[in-house]
Amino acid sequence: MPLRLRNSTDALSATFQALADPTRRAILARLASGEADVSELMRPSGLSQPTISKHLRVLERAGSCLTGFEIMPRIGVEFVLKHGSGVRDPFHTLSHHSNVQENKDRFTQLNQYHVKLFARFLEKLKATPDGDGTLLDHSMVLYGSGMSDGNSHNHTDLPILLAGGASGKLKGGRHITNPKDTPMANLLLSMLDMLDVPTQAFGDSSGRVAI
Repeated sequence: MPLRLRNSTDALSATFQALADPTRRAILARLASGEADVSELMRPSGLSQPTISKHLRVLERAGSCLTGFEIMPRIGVEFVLKHGSGVRDPFHTLSHHSNVQENKDRFTQLNQYHVKLFARFLEKLKATPDGDGTLLDHSMVLYGSGMSDGNSHNHTDLPILLAGGASGKLKGGRHITNPKDTPMANLLLSMLDMLDVPTQAFGDSSGRVAI
């Protein structure tokens, strides 16, 4: 029978536990780039098939894979992630799209999938009670990219999303535009301030941003 977790707190803990192991992260990363048989999953780490199966059970309990993987002769991304992107190309390869529209379309599809996963993560945080609120109320989660265009390695006009309530310190529902060439490190420095971690500078920071 499929395993079922008792509540959302258990589910979130199981997810963190599953992703804490580098081998399990490597398994998910490999399958996210395309179909692979069990022997291919075993090869990079040198682990046995029973050990790989044990890791997959942990991923199953965390909700990252479906049941029935042990009897499948081949394992693909559709069995590991409940809602696959449908894109077989690796992320980094597609980020260098060479301005080919077909490549850009697939890259868009992959990014849309990642955003859906991020939204799903935020929903789990919101559904998890924590003290006088939820984990989302008491968290600050940064999502985005250090490049606005991976094809040209452009690191200006970055698409950045900051979610959560930071225990009442962060207000949502806003779109903030900063002056041109504002270092992203300024945002990270401001986040540290909000977390009560006073820091004079961070990376190439030139000041703070209003968040």
